[in-house]
Amino acid sequence: MSLSRALPLLSAVLLVACQGGRPDTGLQLRAGEGCSAFTQEFSGVAPTGAEGIVLTAADYASHDVSVPEGCNWQDLSVILTWDLEVEDLDLSIQDAEGNELSASGDFNALSGAAEERASVGAPSGDYRIVVVSYANVETPYTLSVSVNPSAGPLQLTDAGNIGQTPVPRTVVAVIDSGINMYHAHWYAGSEIYPDAAPKAVTQPVLDEFGVTPSCIMELTRSGDFAADYELDVARGEWSKAQLCDVVWFKGTNVLASSISAGSIPVMPDDEGDTHGTGTSASVLNANPETVLWFLEGVADASEVKAFGHPAVDFVSTSYGPIGSAPLPGNLTDSFKGVYEMGKLHFGACDNTPALAQGDTTCGPWWSIGLAGFEETADNEPETSSSGRQSVSGNFPDFIADFSQTLPYCQACEDGYEDWVGGTSFATPRSAGIASRILLQARRQAGHLGGIDTDGGSEPLMVNAGGIAISNWQLRRALEEAAWVPSAADYDPVAAVFEFGPGYPIPPVAPWAVIGWGVLSDLPEAGVVDAALAHLGLGGEPTFKSADFCSFNTANIQARKFYWDNVNVDSETYMNAPDPDPYLGC
Repeated sequence: MSLSRALPLLSAVLLVACQGGRPDTGLQLRAGEGCSAFTQEFSGVAPTGAEGIVLTAADYASHDVSVPEGCNWQDLSVILTWDLEVEDLDLSIQDAEGNELSASGDFNALSGAAEERASVGAPSGDYRIVVVSYANVETPYTLSVSVNPSAGPLQLTDAGNIGQTPVPRTVVAVIDSGINMYHAHWYAGSEIYPDAAPKAVTQPVLDEFGVTPSCIMELTRSGDFAADYELDVARGEWSKAQLCDVVWFKGTNVLASSISAGSIPVMPDDEGDTHGTGTSASVLNANPETVLWFLEGVADASEVKAFGHPAVDFVSTSYGPIGSAPLPGNLTDSFKGVYEMGKLHFGACDNTPALAQGDTTCGPWWSIGLAGFEETADNEPETSSSGRQSVSGNFPDFIADFSQTLPYCQACEDGYEDWVGGTSFATPRSAGIASRILLQARRQAGHLGGIDTDGGSEPLMVNAGGIAISNWQLRRALEEAAWVPSAADYDPVAAVFEFGPGYPIPPVAPWAVIGWGVLSDLPEAGVVDAALAHLGLGGEPTFKSADFCSFNTANIQARKFYWDNVNVDSETYMNAPDPDPYLGC
């Protein structure tokens, strides 16, 4: 794939219920006062003739184990013993869904020990212990199950309570490298959640993504990143990121999947791998109330997941070939996600003055391409020029905030970096703005859940309360609502210190450098209100001039010609949709 575009503790009860084979029944394992370590032994008989092939419940012995929450458990350890090593038993610890978490299967006749040992970290939750025989005799065995707490106090996130009923929501998927979920930015008390923990992730959202209780991660956050991460590894929290298709970080609006993991699932590998932290923060800075689904791994599999998931409304991608080289191909299933699934795709143009039309990320006519604008705001670098960033692609759909203040670090739990620059961050910021507009529209209409693809002639992002809005209509509203900054606001002194630098928006033919305009969440820009008005949801809509229409229509037509007739790897090559779904001005 291509390069990125960035520059109180409770007493515990452990219940052991036995199923399958011939184990003892009715055993209970109880902790004493508080959360001290405890152990209990019990016995069973491995069935005859399994010979290591687990076919049915009659072929193995199993024990269901439930370890309660509320204690800072370090591990659950199991020791399996029997009399004769040649009878050769194997041991497995599985989660409630049957996924193997830990196992031991020595060839005991060679090892000379009639014993197997296995353990898992942070055992709060449901487990199944499985014993399998490799001999043709019924083999009595003993299991010793121990639960041990970690040293030190338990310091977890302020998770809050999640809602149990459906409410209007939006979901933005970000495909990138790694995200630092220990940073304060995602949690209660941060700049975007100053008063309470975020509440966008409800039980219906978890159900949409298949997140079970065993896939909910609750991180330790004491301020010491290294110590907290080490403890969470020992507690088994990070094993969830490996085992689960999607995890939720409790106390945040962030879901995550590790599609193509580095050395650490979901998290950045090092300080040079923080790009995904920045892009994700950009989304939530624009709309703290959206659900963010972070997919680690710039890979085809990530794109297929994001564009194909029915719960996703927007996909943000910030990578592509240097110089926007018009190479064969484009993002996998991008067109399918937009045309068939009804999503909007926001793609970053290159951080060079290259032409955007052939860019594999921001060039396809069905995607929304973003270049850069040096925006001045309270939470941005004080010396932004309010100019068009010269080092970002030409002829995009929109421009947006290029240099931002972001939580751009791998091994920290607080702190921000100024001047994190690139179309990489302008793009997810724009997706966040679009999600704000859609969320307000869904709230006004009473629309629950995601995009409606059931029946009708096209998918609808809103379909409730007599209001119907497609992705193409929302895109059209963004085009009319985009802000056209005044050249009088340009600061040439500030521009000297910028990466590009920025240059003033020309009062004559501004469309030539800003496309439809700036997607901004600044109140003075008025983009959100103007887009809602254009969708008929209150206020007076704004409209662009005929010159804006003519220029940008010609740009779209050029992109259509390339992607429908020239790029043989395009999803629409010689297969352009009819009728054309794009809504012209």
